[in-house]
Amino acid sequence: MGTGTAGARSSGVSTEFWYLIAYDEGLPVGAACVTEYPLDTMVFASPLAHRVVGVVRRVLPQYLKFRVTWCGLPISTAGSNLRVAPDADANRVVSALNEAVEAISRQRKTWLIVYKELDATEAKRASALEQSGYVRAESLPMNRIVNRFDDFDAMLGAMRSHYRYKIAKSRKKLAASGATVRRIVGRDAIEAVYTPQLHTMYERVTCRSEHRLEVLPREFFLELAERFPTELILTTIEHDSRVIAFAWSLRLGSVYRNLFVGIDDEENAESDAYFNLMVEDIAHALSEPVDEIWVGQTADDFKSRLGCSSDPRYLFIKLTNGFLSWWFHKMQGTFLTPPPAPPQREVFRDETPAETPARTA
Repeated sequence: MGTGTAGARSSGVSTEFWYLIAYDEGLPVGAACVTEYPLDTMVFASPLAHRVVGVVRRVLPQYLKFRVTWCGLPISTAGSNLRVAPDADANRVVSALNEAVEAISRQRKTWLIVYKELDATEAKRASALEQSGYVRAESLPMNRIVNRFDDFDAMLGAMRSHYRYKIAKSRKKLAASGATVRRIVGRDAIEAVYTPQLHTMYERVTCRSEHRLEVLPREFFLELAERFPTELILTTIEHDSRVIAFAWSLRLGSVYRNLFVGIDDEENAESDAYFNLMVEDIAHALSEPVDEIWVGQTADDFKSRLGCSSDPRYLFIKLTNGFLSWWFHKMQGTFLTPPPAPPQREVFRDETPAETPARTA
């Protein structure tokens, strides 16, 4: 079994990336996208570890900050970039791909390798990584809605009354404020609306996030609009001809993904802009021919009230330095604490607690 590699440099994000394909007797049986970009490793850490490392960083500001070799994209989409053909030997394919990943890491002299955002099935198929010295950890879960409704009205009708009442109340508040909702597609139309000033709203939301891997430049979104002219959607809430909230969403295949948002905090209280932004995006997604709606990581409590369930995601992590790898295995319980358990709500009348997804693979 062998692998083929192609490399490139991103124009929108400060990263380099490689495409790997695994072959068995000339047939492709697996693939991976590998990227290199910086990480503050404390994004995975416990509060205690944050306090300890914070003291060290008063003297050494770059302590536990590395350029990392990732199997995954340089953005947080809660989706894996490791693929194995259904009828292939998963252990052999993953091992072959990992040899190429580790070769890239040695060439680039990175100290950390991370396979990110695998779902439970993918994590099982990638178990060969643990035999190569990787530690498996829980990432932030993905909030999602399985599209079993004809439209948003049907979804509301299936909800228990107090959840339905909250949504109706917020939508009335938005209408009373005079704000309007607009959806924009196409590079030219998006570029006219998505000004550098508007982009700062995204930056503020991202920079105050408890879990942040990247801050993307405005050019990234414009390039995304060019590459996905009909699939990328910019949803805006506007008041007095000014955007007070927006969401980026991408519809590809059977999945609709809510990617990133920007909010004007001063306007949010008057119109429930963030709440209504998420509601309107879900409503639009339900009108699309998709099977799943991914509503992002974080804000689990809020999103569970909109009908989202929590779908676990996993990481595989390896330090390439021998001593640090030994230390990391010894201390993994301190640094790799699982995220808080997601709320378990019976939002829909036909739900029972047993339908809540399990957290372990």
